[in-house]
Amino acid sequence: MKRVVFLLIFLVCIAGFAGAERILSVLYFENTTNSKDFNWLSKGLADMLITDITGVPEVTVVERENIEKILKEQERSLNDLYDESSAVAIGKLLNANELIYGSFIIHENSIRIDAKLVEVGTAKIIKTVDVSGVLEKLFTLQKELAIEFLKALGLEIPTLIMQVDTTSLDAAEAYYTGIQLLDEGAFSEAAEKFKEASNIDPYYLKPKKSLEDAYQFLKDFKRMRYQRELYKLYERVAEIKRRLAAEDWMTYAEFLTDCYNKGLSNQECHELAEKTPTYFSCDTRAHCTWELQNTLMEIADDSEEYFGDIEIEACMYNEIIYIAQQARTQFKDDPFLPEILYNELFSLKYFKKWQELMKACEYLMVTYPDYRMMWAVENFYETALEELSEEEED
Repeated sequence: MKRVVFLLIFLVCIAGFAGAERILSVLYFENTTNSKDFNWLSKGLADMLITDITGVPEVTVVERENIEKILKEQERSLNDLYDESSAVAIGKLLNANELIYGSFIIHENSIRIDAKLVEVGTAKIIKTVDVSGVLEKLFTLQKELAIEFLKALGLEIPTLIMQVDTTSLDAAEAYYTGIQLLDEGAFSEAAEKFKEASNIDPYYLKPKKSLEDAYQFLKDFKRMRYQRELYKLYERVAEIKRRLAAEDWMTYAEFLTDCYNKGLSNQECHELAEKTPTYFSCDTRAHCTWELQNTLMEIADDSEEYFGDIEIEACMYNEIIYIAQQARTQFKDDPFLPEILYNELFSLKYFKKWQELMKACEYLMVTYPDYRMMWAVENFYETALEELSEEEED
C-alpha cells in the first residue's frame, strides 16, 4: 500500500513538473553612457525584448508592470536591477525560471549592448550576448539580441520577428519617455509623450495603447473609449498591411484547404483564421487594398471628430491617394479597381484638389460607365466643376 501511495505521489510530482510553467523575466538595461539623454533605452530595450519573446507560446514573460510592482513593494531602486546578485533575487520574487539583464553604452553614433541569460535558481549564466553597431540600426541590433536568446532558450524563432514596431528613434524615445512618466504617476505628461510618439509615427501601435491607459488613470473615460476605438482601427490597418505584404496570397477557401491538409481540426482552423479576420472579408489583394483605404478613412474621420487631430486626418487621406496611385498599375486589369479609385475622390475633395478631382471623375465615368456608384462620381464631378468655375471668376 505504501509503495502504491509513493508511486502516486511520484507520478503527480512528475506530471506537475512536466506541466510547470516556464517563466522568463527581462529586467531594465543599465545605461552606462554618461548622458541622461538615453535613459529611455533602459526600459525601451527590455520592452522590445519582452515583445519579441512574448510571441513564443512555450514561455511566459513577466510584464513590465509586475517588475514595477516588485520594485515598489520591496523598496528597491533601478540600480538593484543591474547588480547580478540583486537581479537574481528580483528574478526569484518574480517567480522567474530564467532572467535576462544587461547594459548598453553609446559613443557618438555607435551603440553596444551586453546582456546575460541567467538561470534564476542556480544563478548560472546560460548565455552572454553582445551586439554593436550604429545607433540608426538599434532596432535591428535588438532583434539580433532577441534571436540569440531565443536560440539559447531552445525556443522557436517567430516568422515575423524582424518586423519592428517603429523605424523612428524619435518616436521610440518619446514613447519610452512616456512610459517612465507613466510609472512615476505623471499621467498628463505621459499622455503628451504618447501623443508625440504617435504624431511622429502614426502606425506605431504601442503609444496608442498606452495613451488609452493614461486616460484611464486620468479618469477621462470618454477619451479612453475614443482612444480604444482608434487603437482597434490601427490594429486592423497593421493586420491588412501584413496580409498584403505576404508573398503567397490565399483566399479563405485556400486557407481552409491548407489547414485541413496540415491535419488541423475545424476549431483550430477557425481560431487560426480569427487571428487574421481579413480572411473572412477579403478574397483578393484588390479587395484587401480597398478595405485598407476604408479603414484609413475611418481613422481620419474619428481622429478629427474625437480629438480635433487634423494632422492625422491629412496623413490618412494622403495615404489613400498614394494607395490609389499604386493600384492603377498593380490592379489595372482587376474589376475591383474602380472601388479603389472611387475612394481617392474623397481625399482629393478633402485637399480641395479640384483639377485632379475633375480628371479622376472623368476617368471613372469614361472607363467604368456602369460603375455602381456612378451617381456619386457625378456629384463629385459637379462639385469640382463648380469650384474650378469660382476660382476662374476670382
